[in-house]
Amino acid sequence: MARIAGEIIIGRPVDVVFGYVADQSNEPRYNRRTTEMLIECTGYDRPKLFATRTTMRPLGPLITWLGIRQERRIWTSLKRQLESFGA
Repeated sequence: MARIAGEIIIGRPVDVVFGYVADQSNEPRYNRRTTEMLIECTGYDRPKLFATRTTMRPLGPLITWLGIRQERRIWTSLKRQLESFGA
């Protein structure tokens, strides 16, 4: 099992970012991933915690390296999306 964690600073209020990310209908706007996957919410405590576990077809040892790069792209896209809304 690959574990991927990280952080990014988004110049918006915490409640705005949390609400946007917790609403999974927004995800296609910042995550254009085309791989079929199951995303399960494993923790929710607004506005401090939104934890998920993603399950997808195994890709071997390459998944961790690819996952880290992909997640960084997703977080950067999320940051752009939210900060473009203005203050």
